[in-house]
Amino acid sequence: MNNIQQARKKIKYSPEHLAKVLGVKTAKILDWESEKSNPSPRQLTELADFVGETENYLKGETNASQNEGIEFREVNKPWRKDEIEDYENAKSDDERRKILKSFGIDRDHFNAYKSLYLKKSNK
Repeated sequence: MNNIQQARKKIKYSPEHLAKVLGVKTAKILDWESEKSNPSPRQLTELADFVGETENYLKGETNASQNEGIEFREVNKPWRKDEIEDYENAKSDDERRKILKSFGIDRDHFNAYKSLYLKKSNK
């Protein structure tokens, strides 16, 4: 298993979910994981930011994972624009925590997802 696949599995994303987040086809993710092709420099940066790993780790230049010892929960589905807005418009921290809990992720993971989503939607 290569490091891209390990990083994806560590954050409990399916190839389909990760493809949606990065704005690529599922086949592209599978090609990266089977080393049939490599992500572009921009895609590698976005992937590293989203999964919380270094680009060197994802390229296999090091085996030192940034996510060692961190447990992620499975994500049931990618976020939709209205769900991001619900989180942003929540009136309290408690309400935001409930929204994050429903998706099984923490605030940092959400912020990474939102950042990538906004980049994609502004293109």
